[in-house]
Amino acid sequence: MIKIAITNLMKVKFNGYNIYLHNFAKFNSIFLLNFLNKLGQINLTINTGRIISLTLSYNKKDNNKSYSLHFKDSIQLLLTSFRKLAKTFNVDTQKDIFSHTFVNKDNSEYIGGVPSMDYFTDLTYYEYKAYCSKYDNN
Repeated sequence: MIKIAITNLMKVKFNGYNIYLHNFAKFNSIFLLNFLNKLGQINLTINTGRIISLTLSYNKKDNNKSYSLHFKDSIQLLLTSFRKLAKTFNVDTQKDIFSHTFVNKDNSEYIGGVPSMDYFTDLTYYEYKAYCSKYDNN
């Protein structure tokens, strides 16, 4: 899925575009680094140990010209989570809860119940219980 998304962006008409990824510095950049490194040259901007922007430079085989895409962290502009933004702007489709700290290479194929509340951030006890009742019976 990531490969398809990035290669669809690597078209001449998108040269120089900024692609904003929410929470890129803290979480999403991890998924892209290895893949982007295989597609071209990467130039990083790092602040306090976090990647806040990344430029991918690459050549097109058919014309040997150089192109670039710029990946940036939108949380630097919006300063809150997607979940809170969706509530603030009364968006019809709300962002669901996800246990980001639970995801790692050791449990990437986990099958089972909802992880402990310790793996969730910015979640009340009642929100966690509602989430569990929604998914633990599936």
